[in-house]
Amino acid sequence: MFLRIDKLQIELPRPAQADPESAGVVQELMGGKFGEMSTLVYPQECKKP
Repeated sequence: MFLRIDKLQIELPRPAQADPESAGVVQELMGGKFGEMSTLVYPQECKKP
């Protein structure tokens, strides 16, 4: 069983300006930059013949 909580364990300070590299790091911590960890946890439904 998995419990997913969409919250970081620490509070991060707000940046003064946008930083794409830092945003990518935070996304990776939250489960993958492209959501790959979420799709691994929830397998795709396939229809059996």
